[in-house]
Amino acid sequence: MLAGSWMNAKSHQLAAQRWVQKCQQALPHEAYAEKIRDRSICRDLRLENVYYIDLDALNPGQKRGSEILNQIILSLGAIWLHASLWEKLPRHVVLFEPDAYPAVYNWTTYPITALLDIIYRSTADAIKAKTFSDTFVVELCSVLERALNYMHTGNASVIATTVMNPMWIGRAIVQDGLPCLNPQNVMIQHPSKVHISHQHWPYDRVLHLPYSSSRKSQVINFGKHHFNASGAPPGPLYQYLA
Repeated sequence: MLAGSWMNAKSHQLAAQRWVQKCQQALPHEAYAEKIRDRSICRDLRLENVYYIDLDALNPGQKRGSEILNQIILSLGAIWLHASLWEKLPRHVVLFEPDAYPAVYNWTTYPITALLDIIYRSTADAIKAKTFSDTFVVELCSVLERALNYMHTGNASVIATTVMNPMWIGRAIVQDGLPCLNPQNVMIQHPSKVHISHQHWPYDRVLHLPYSSSRKSQVINFGKHHFNASGAPPGPLYQYLA
């Protein structure tokens, strides 16, 4: 939504406007909070495991779908029925009151969503007037959205480590489970003002280029030309990120 505020192409302007309208109705975390009010949502315990099968390591006769299904996949599934697992599982499971899950996601992500609220409120007028052009706010918003994504999904691939680890939030959500920000990078000065230190923004010390968290999203949604310096408004970050 923020990055689409300075679009030139008509189709991209319409796409950006759709995102603005969605956020005006409800920000993503607000929509989630409303959705989980439904008491019919399944709250049963769910365990997920990811396995990689090295086909090159299998004998030629095992490289068939039926063999992989019967000898590997079904065997892995049968592990969950073994008595030894059910002996140990209860010691590692914490039971919540009926309404605690999935509301726990709202509680643990509150620092992130509160800061996203501040960003949305502080930029709403400029977006409406089509005068918003603070590229560092776009980057901070992207960092927060990636952190929020990770805390909901556990998918570490969404963490832009080159940006997020120096800002502390990348390591914090993985190692500690709760978000925090390096005060050298971001300071909340009062409930409606966020200060972003441009001179302390993470950058490539070899190429002397600032790192970007939002690049992939912008390229996917609006095209590479939008992200390039020639397509972005003058700013201290995108001047160098071509």
